[in-house]
Amino acid sequence: MCCRMILDSCPKPSRLIAVGEKDDFSDIRLCLAKDLPSDFSYVTLSHCWGPNGLGMKLTGLLEQGFQKQIPWGLLPLTFRNAIMLTRRIQAVFDVQYLWIDALCIVQDSEEDWMKEASNMANIYHYSFCNLAACIGPDSRFGLLWECDLYAAHKCVIEAKISSPESSFFEVSNQESYATDVKYSVLQSRAWVLQEVLLAPRVIYFTPHQWIWECSELCAGHRAPAQHLIGGGRQLFTIRQISAAQTDSKTDSKSSLHSDYELYRIWMNSVNAFTSRKLTQPRDKLVAISGLAKDIHSRLSIKDKYVVGLWRRHLLLHMLWKVSYGQDTSRPQTYRAPTWSWASVEGTIYNHRTTLETVEHYSSLAEVLCLNIEYVTDDDFCEVKSAQAIMKAQVFEVDLDFPGRSPNQLFDLARIKWQDRMLTVDGHNVASLDIETAAKTKSSSLFCMPLILDTDDPDSSEAACLLLEPVTGRKGHYQRIGRLDLSKDRHRVLTEAKLTKLAETRYLEYHGEGTYTVILI
Repeated sequence: MCCRMILDSCPKPSRLIAVGEKDDFSDIRLCLAKDLPSDFSYVTLSHCWGPNGLGMKLTGLLEQGFQKQIPWGLLPLTFRNAIMLTRRIQAVFDVQYLWIDALCIVQDSEEDWMKEASNMANIYHYSFCNLAACIGPDSRFGLLWECDLYAAHKCVIEAKISSPESSFFEVSNQESYATDVKYSVLQSRAWVLQEVLLAPRVIYFTPHQWIWECSELCAGHRAPAQHLIGGGRQLFTIRQISAAQTDSKTDSKSSLHSDYELYRIWMNSVNAFTSRKLTQPRDKLVAISGLAKDIHSRLSIKDKYVVGLWRRHLLLHMLWKVSYGQDTSRPQTYRAPTWSWASVEGTIYNHRTTLETVEHYSSLAEVLCLNIEYVTDDDFCEVKSAQAIMKAQVFEVDLDFPGRSPNQLFDLARIKWQDRMLTVDGHNVASLDIETAAKTKSSSLFCMPLILDTDDPDSSEAACLLLEPVTGRKGHYQRIGRLDLSKDRHRVLTEAKLTKLAETRYLEYHGEGTYTVILI
């Protein structure tokens, strides 16, 4: 078994469930972590609340009573199974406690929820293991199931392949991780992504098997020595990078590669996270903050996390896109600035955050200053407002959707500059973030080039933001999309420097089409 986590000096959850020993489960109770020995160990549970929520959860009125006894009969089946399994783990590894969000966070206290949400990275990272409930859409379905004895038998076939003599082959489903875990209801929850990535080891309880996942192995209990395809890779990479960075022989070049591997993992995680569901739209940044903190702690050159992006190469990280063909929108309540992917609903990707891009790009803009106001003192979580003060070239373009249909808006967006078409034959693609009024009619927008990708000198590409001016606010813009200009269109950037915007469109003019503006 992979090494145990040492908890003595690590941040702890505020409350835990003591799973007890009595056969009638009358000794299950809520404990305050500050009253426990410093070296205690605990298990966590990942589960689905379900569309109707949970009837059994911790509230301010129930907390004192739960510290005496948690009523066994009122717990949903998944919680009861998790307690029983923790007792089995306790018998071997002396793990006496269990953490369940619904019972260890005061659900009717905004203050307690924010405090525990801010500590989520530590709660899962320093757990002994995570129990992941992949059976059913909510906590009524449990973790344990009746084992199918026939399914547990190995399937062996006799066949002749390349020789006249027959051979025996064992048939197994190596894709069972995808069918049992990846496509489960549990894995459709955005919160669960960081829970399973941060835990040192995870046991998935699926309708057909139990699956173990850690940094060394991902296997089902029916074939414990056989690695399942599709499992454990990202978790393994994070742990391997961590081990490499603690090696005194690691040189600066290796550290640099490790950092950009972490940025790649982050962007892949954002892609997976944004394809999942959140019950509360306001949780967008909070629900991935634990993973952001973990990535931040592993970077060899410390970076600043900025509302879902990273400051070190912020221009590159601003160049995210919404996956094509999706109905996207922004939440009714403010959640993030428009230059952050967290401002939209939709699956996000960005192929420009790799080491290869970093080594072959030049900046066409400059981030002068970031003004961010956070809801709490945790700058990995919710924000009240955020501005990026930019020094960049800005020029007006025309957006058009000729022959458009509602389902093809992304593919048909065309950008023109002074009657010169910038998007031609599938090249120089314009992608828009949301279904705005600009996407239903021809209109004027603004283009801000951010970087020139010089990886291939014969086909260098200028990556730009498409902006919309904010009514009544001088020099303020919001992002509405992306535009990539191939080399044969770069001349437009030079020619556009000869034009000048109206004074209401900028804060300061620096000459040659360059301005100070604010992105909100």
